[in-house]
Amino acid sequence: AGVLGMILPTTACTSTSGVEERKFLAERFHIDCIVTSHDPKCPNFSVNTAIHESLLICRRRDANEPRRPTTFLALSHMPQTTADVDQCLLALRAGRWHPHQRMFEWPAAKVAEGDWTPCQYLGGTLAEIAQEIDEHDATTPLGDLALVEPGGRRLRDAFVNPLDHQPKPEHQVVWTHDTDGRQTMRSFADFATEPKPAKREYAVNVLAPKASRMLIACKIRASRIRVSAIHTPSPALGQPFIPVTPLPHIEAPAETLEAWCAYLNSTPAVVSFLNRRQKALDYSDYSLEQLRSMPVPDPSKCDLAPLRDAFHKLGESALLPWPRIGECPVRMELDAEAGTVLGIDPMELIDWRHRIRTEPTVCNRQPYGRDLDPFVALLMSGPTLEGLDLTRDRSPMRDVDL
Repeated sequence: AGVLGMILPTTACTSTSGVEERKFLAERFHIDCIVTSHDPKCPNFSVNTAIHESLLICRRRDANEPRRPTTFLALSHMPQTTADVDQCLLALRAGRWHPHQRMFEWPAAKVAEGDWTPCQYLGGTLAEIAQEIDEHDATTPLGDLALVEPGGRRLRDAFVNPLDHQPKPEHQVVWTHDTDGRQTMRSFADFATEPKPAKREYAVNVLAPKASRMLIACKIRASRIRVSAIHTPSPALGQPFIPVTPLPHIEAPAETLEAWCAYLNSTPAVVSFLNRRQKALDYSDYSLEQLRSMPVPDPSKCDLAPLRDAFHKLGESALLPWPRIGECPVRMELDAEAGTVLGIDPMELIDWRHRIRTEPTVCNRQPYGRDLDPFVALLMSGPTLEGLDLTRDRSPMRDVDL
């Protein structure tokens, strides 16, 4: 008695617009289990849809009953027969390992705050890692250090679309996001345009002064993206990339933008991007609020020189797409400097890269064999394991009575 089950889009568990609804449910029920399909061939539970969906199971909670953690169950392969379902249920109830599912427990306090981010991952540890980066002593939300605006909608409203017309080249803009053509941190504004006649005053006086040489991606297809922040020769506005302008209290703003550009293309930043997805897990359209919440190294708390030097050295070197993050030499060098700035062990970063590249929403395929266990993959790939925390992602599995 007192059990509530519903199917909802997975992004309803992560989007900023759904926070209050999640808090409402967590206040009145125990969020017992959230089941998500990470099978690229079948990400949905309902028919006639192709979006990622989650099965939410809640139980009525007595007022004096202590809050318990929520179990997140990730399916790497959607069960196809009743026998498959029975096997998954038996493994879940007994807390046993099953080749097509992984379980992860998330603290009740986080669930009560509306933080249900583990549903985004086949391996919930990435949510834990993202939380550590958010709470790191040396990081601060980007929006506390810089203006992150204007958004693409304002740009489209105020300026002539250079793809449909031949405007006067008055303002540099990053208008398109060609992932094959945009492979390096040092990049370019692909068009110049002019304000619409009726919007000229607003465009010139309000939007144009917010142009910047560093822009952060607001549209990311995880299976193809190479660069998540770019640096242009002259200040530009953008719609797939949003300008970032340091606030007046930031010293050496030009050097800070270079360091942030390097950091936002490193693996720690990739984890933060993945943890803020909404609308779709494989193709995310980030709100300005989410971009402003991105943690970046704070120049008042740490030395950004290693990241700035990495940008100067690697700015014109091509990065590989996220599915190949584990074999990208440029990303590895960026990670080394990001690790130096934030004090992250290099072996941890190897682990993070493996977890990212084997996420089905990143690699766009079902995981097999060693992909299901990053520690087996590390043993097979050959790097030393000295100093690596092999207990991570080994949280105890509790019985879940469905």
